[in-house]
Amino acid sequence: MKLRIGEKLRELRRRDGRTQEELASALGVSAQAVSRWECGDGYPDIELIPPTANFFHVSVDELFDCGGEREERITAQLREVEAIVDGEAALDRLRRASDEFPSEPRILLALSQRLMAVIAEKNSVAVKKDGLKKLYDTDKNRENAYVLEAIRTMERCCGMDISPDERAQLVLCLMSLYAAVGDSSRAIELAMKQSPLGGSREFLLVYGTSGYDKKIVAAGTTLGLMRMLKLTLFEALGFCERKLGNYPVKLLEAFMSLYKALLDDGNYGVENSDLSDVCMMCAILSENNGRSSDADRYFSDAVGYYVTYSRLRSEKIVYSAGFIGGYAVSDPPEYTNFTIEYWCRNLPKSLAARLSVREEYRKYFTSGR
Repeated sequence: MKLRIGEKLRELRRRDGRTQEELASALGVSAQAVSRWECGDGYPDIELIPPTANFFHVSVDELFDCGGEREERITAQLREVEAIVDGEAALDRLRRASDEFPSEPRILLALSQRLMAVIAEKNSVAVKKDGLKKLYDTDKNRENAYVLEAIRTMERCCGMDISPDERAQLVLCLMSLYAAVGDSSRAIELAMKQSPLGGSREFLLVYGTSGYDKKIVAAGTTLGLMRMLKLTLFEALGFCERKLGNYPVKLLEAFMSLYKALLDDGNYGVENSDLSDVCMMCAILSENNGRSSDADRYFSDAVGYYVTYSRLRSEKIVYSAGFIGGYAVSDPPEYTNFTIEYWCRNLPKSLAARLSVREEYRKYFTSGR
């Protein structure tokens, strides 16, 4: 691999409109030394590499960009990882890649994603359950090597040049991992650095558009807010379910009524998945409050919404009700937040025992075992 650092210095200097004398002054060397570097007659001393990178506001890696070879190598390694099925093998390959390219966000993003996949696959985040409450075993999780590595990797990646969507996903994952290890201070610090709800991209697009564009943007923002409200309610109700009797179910019923008012023609689209989640939560809450017949009914409704969405998600979904009409989802996700198999694994034992023997539901309880 031939070093072309001189060519890179000339390229960066011309990009920024800087002279050889300015670079020389910043580094404490002569202009003649800079000229020799750019002509290929030698290289900067190793201790000058970091300040040179800082002068041009680039990474050290970029100074050593060898005519596209670096990009080709990164791309090849990422493709190699994509073909690896075994999670541990993929992690090992990505760790070696990150050692070679420590400031490459694509590699760190891929490593973060694989770490989260392995954590989920191994079910390695320790949780203590109390009804719907998700209480982390923080002592065990602080000793979990995968969790700690994921936190370190994501924190590094958040400080790099990545897209807003990638950063948002990393922040969400980090918040869940901070909760798992009981690090509320870092979770609060990270949360306070994010944009407030009113300054989010979705809200700003609503305020900054007009006519039909505003209608479509407002539709997408409204549905997105409904999904976030669903998750917020789930988190909140899990910590007070037994104290409030049937109040949580009534609240979720009201939430579903709002969904159905927005989509009053029955074309629920992607929201079939969300309605399935809400019905599953109602089934759990009802069972825990001794309302077994209600629990059975909610479970049946949840399966109905799930089956409907499974049929719809193979094609583009176009909404037709009210101001949501015209809004479209070209590539519907497999599910919005939870799979039905996830819910079946987390049902109260009494409810699972009653429903898992029924022919129409059996496959949901046996899938993935």
